[in-house]
Amino acid sequence: MLTPIYPTTVNLIQAVRTLIYAPIYLSKQKLIASGITLNIINPKDEYGNEIVGDAESFKEFIASDNIHFCICDPMMVPLYDPELKKNVIIIGVLINKVALWAMTKNRHIRDQVFNTAFLVDKNVVSYSKPSTAGAVSVYYKIKMSKLYGSTFHKFDTDNGLELQYLDLSFDDKKIDVVITADLLAYEAHYQYNNARPVHYFSKDWDKFFFTGIITKKQMIQEGMRNITEKVLKAIKESIFDLYDFHRIKRQLPASFLDELVKDIKKYTCFHLHPQFSTVNIDERFLVDKTLNEYIESGIPAEKIAIDFDSFDKAFQLRKTVENIDKSSRYYYSKCIDNSMSESLDKEFRERWISWKRFALRIYNPFIKRYKIGLAIFVSAVGAIVFNIISKGSILVILVSLIAFAGIAFFVEFILRKIGEYVKNI
Repeated sequence: MLTPIYPTTVNLIQAVRTLIYAPIYLSKQKLIASGITLNIINPKDEYGNEIVGDAESFKEFIASDNIHFCICDPMMVPLYDPELKKNVIIIGVLINKVALWAMTKNRHIRDQVFNTAFLVDKNVVSYSKPSTAGAVSVYYKIKMSKLYGSTFHKFDTDNGLELQYLDLSFDDKKIDVVITADLLAYEAHYQYNNARPVHYFSKDWDKFFFTGIITKKQMIQEGMRNITEKVLKAIKESIFDLYDFHRIKRQLPASFLDELVKDIKKYTCFHLHPQFSTVNIDERFLVDKTLNEYIESGIPAEKIAIDFDSFDKAFQLRKTVENIDKSSRYYYSKCIDNSMSESLDKEFRERWISWKRFALRIYNPFIKRYKIGLAIFVSAVGAIVFNIISKGSILVILVSLIAFAGIAFFVEFILRKIGEYVKNI
């Protein structure tokens, strides 16, 4: 049995302190207004030291009656609870893309947006299994061997330490490429260490169930369900806000950024790297830049309901690299509950559409219909004002009319682009 929540304190365990879990931190502040305290905790070893990893967080989650939610790779369910004896329920998606980046300092390696063939015969550092990134890199290793008859040399390291091998050797081997899920450290190395991204793994997969929102059956039953709905809504609203803030270039709340910086600094990967021991890092600037990259890459799931296509892709990848029984696919699909997430997706879609309709109500009846007239009006008024002020000759009048006609075409072009932007919002 789960420990009762009095009055409303919720414990959530995360796989690692990472900026790609930003919606969780933002939802923590939102839940305060609902009278819910969200404690974000991290897995620990037998000595009480903080550790990282999907497997570590999930195993601690199913072992404790006092942890109500888990943010980790949902593939931990078929790996560590294949017959669902722990009453685990997956209620949503936090990340629906492969949030991995390949980085290098080797100037001879060209950027490869859609092709990973450049990894063949390279020395590559990545995570070990059963982490998501470890499984993905093993999958690519197998895939390349089949496609090209050769593959890359993979070196495993602990989470949080991988990017230091951009400058260090691994077992006396010079490392060509590092595969990382640590977007903040990625940005730090890009800004301060002359490293650059050469591949975005998110572009290889249209949809992929990378990070799930996991709870226990008791949390979706009467008495607890209301709390779960509030937590899930706060996460959904936080994702919505992140995209919204980015779209209109508004500043995120300073308190949120400060908390994110403070928390990540406790286990932030770039602080563990010797390359930055003498570098003065502007942490708020770095977090802001990383959030921009995070949102532009579409990493946070805009729809938190679980898509079964992305679910199957993740399962098939794991089946390729792990010893997962086929029957666990049946059990695994039974532990998905989309009832709350689908309802929230619909609610926020309507909220988004209502904003779009408001913009279209301004644009369609007026600007779209009269944009050429507006452009001509602007040019005519400009020519008249110019001639009144300059008291010019007929030649000056003609030149000014031509000039303002050009301005009219430019105004019409701008108005047309505004229309295209509004329609594509």
